[in-house]
Amino acid sequence: MSNNRRRRKVERGDFLRLFIAIELPEEIIAELDRLRTGLAGEINKARFVDRSNLHITLQFLGEMEPAMVGKLTDQLRCAALQQRPFVLRLGKPGVFGGKNPFRVLWIGLEGDTQALGTLRSNISAALTGAGFPVPGNNYQPHITLAREIYFINSRPVRRDEIDCSPAGKAFPVERFSLLESTVIDRRRRYCPLATFFCRIVRTVKCEFYYITGRKEQEF
Repeated sequence: MSNNRRRRKVERGDFLRLFIAIELPEEIIAELDRLRTGLAGEINKARFVDRSNLHITLQFLGEMEPAMVGKLTDQLRCAALQQRPFVLRLGKPGVFGGKNPFRVLWIGLEGDTQALGTLRSNISAALTGAGFPVPGNNYQPHITLAREIYFINSRPVRRDEIDCSPAGKAFPVERFSLLESTVIDRRRRYCPLATFFCRIVRTVKCEFYYITGRKEQEF
């Protein structure tokens, strides 16, 4: 299939652009807003991520047919059953890209990053075992704050210039989500299709959000 034909099919809604991520609690989103305000004096221009789109990416999946979502959620449910909740906390700011504009401004993650790596590995193994293509990359856990950043004096902010103490900024990770990247009213939006709760002592609750409605199951 040519790229132009594939693009037309995507525009008609024949494919979903999907990725797997940890959605953030409101108090952490509010903290990231505060940090972005603190960075304002260092930045001339940037495309800041909408607060409703802030997240921790676990795995990008790319374009997929809607009919595959059911099989995909089955595999992600299996991965969730292998994972207990854990705790992360906000780390220090950093950038990707080595010139002005810098490609990405991000906040790093600290805490139980080993459990985060295990979760991602379990997800990748479950998807690969079921025949889903999983792009390989060097994973660095982070939260993207902005893109195409022009810093004052053509340099990135130094990590010691921003008050980003981990104290009071910890948050539990108890679930992850399958998200669709779409455009609504000319704005990029990440919409949950399914949410998977990590294994707990008695039950694991998985919520599925379909186009036709909502279904809840407990395992």
